[in-house]
Amino acid sequence: MRSWRTIASESWERFGLGYEVLHEANPRLVYACLRGFGDKRTGASPYGTWPAYDVVAQAMGGIMAITGPDGATPMKIGPGVGDIVPGMMLAFGILAAVHHARRTGEGQFVDIAMADAVLALCERTVYQHSVQGLTPGPEGNHHPFLVPFGIYPARDGYVTLGAHQQSFFEISL
Repeated sequence: MRSWRTIASESWERFGLGYEVLHEANPRLVYACLRGFGDKRTGASPYGTWPAYDVVAQAMGGIMAITGPDGATPMKIGPGVGDIVPGMMLAFGILAAVHHARRTGEGQFVDIAMADAVLALCERTVYQHSVQGLTPGPEGNHHPFLVPFGIYPARDGYVTLGAHQQSFFEISL
């Protein structure tokens, strides 16, 4: 099944409005793409033609595997980070490419994959896996390395603490 993003991209190509054609006409051009799994120009993906929405990007980007109360219950993050964060990263990329084009006269092709942008949000788990060989799971409301750091029950509800350094406990007079 092809996504509307893939169909839209193929339409631009079909009308002669792909990056390569437009870049040849205007070398300063900044051309940006936001797709679920990236553009074939910047690297092939076996999922390149799959549709992607927020929940798909959250699942494929790995953030659902580290969210929630336990490893048996993958959980979507409330806000649409699979949609919002890739858009923010695309905006940053476009601004950087425009700045570069103004300085050098050379445009760029900017490509953001929704799944990659969500993976970037999983920063700690990426290096835990690549450096330590761990496959982190959900942490609930606590931090795996810092204590006290999390949400704790109190008599009248909950309290959130992030006091993992001695200086946080000291009182200055």
